[in-house]
Amino acid sequence: MFQATRSQFSPADIASQSTRQLGQTLGAVGWYGTQAGSGELQSNAVEYANALAEQVDANLDDNGLVNNGSTNQAATQGIIGQGLLWASELDSVDHTDTATDVLGYMTDELWDGDAGTFKSGSNADTYTITARDAGDITGGLNAADAVLELSGVKDTFARFFNQTFNRGRLQRAERPQSRDENAEYTLPLPPEAGGEYGQAAVYNTAVEYDPAADEWSVTDDRFNTEWALYLANQDIWIGQWAGDFYQGRGRPWHSDSPPSE
Repeated sequence: MFQATRSQFSPADIASQSTRQLGQTLGAVGWYGTQAGSGELQSNAVEYANALAEQVDANLDDNGLVNNGSTNQAATQGIIGQGLLWASELDSVDHTDTATDVLGYMTDELWDGDAGTFKSGSNADTYTITARDAGDITGGLNAADAVLELSGVKDTFARFFNQTFNRGRLQRAERPQSRDENAEYTLPLPPEAGGEYGQAAVYNTAVEYDPAADEWSVTDDRFNTEWALYLANQDIWIGQWAGDFYQGRGRPWHSDSPPSE
């Protein structure tokens, strides 16, 4: 798959569609390259990763803003930051400083502390967040904490999750194991929640926040399988599910140790 992607899609082609795609591709190359199986294949991954990062640089402002991304700027920043950090796990690839600027812009300029969520853009009147956007933002926060160890990231994610997923109803049903009857905002359980099925969180496709009214609304209540699975995959790296240890943080070539009893 890597060889086909590399031969068919130049970094400039990917960037021309959306710089957001650069982030996802960088992350995938980081995973592939750290376990490519031969020196030649790893060298190809390094070359491709650095070329992708050059396209990020070509679309980057001095303050860390990535241009020509998705309509949700925080999502663009998040996935670009994660992709740069995952790719930087490869030998001869180091774009940590760029990732720091990109994720710094997301947390400093796009975080709305009063709302407990991220702005779609610095001057946005309302904030539209899709399940895919939330996956990109979550991935960026996970990487910022796991690699950069930026202060306050865990608290930011906790507020983002509580306001956007719970209060905002991006998540429309939750797993029985994660349900807290005393939580500020509770969600219904999915059908058949007590049995073998219905164990995964269920997401709406898009929600919107109005800062002036301090109100959330569900703007698309359909279930987008692709985006939902992507968001669930990003969410799983944040912490433990049902109190059981889940190995790693999604960082290529790294594995965490279970907590001691």
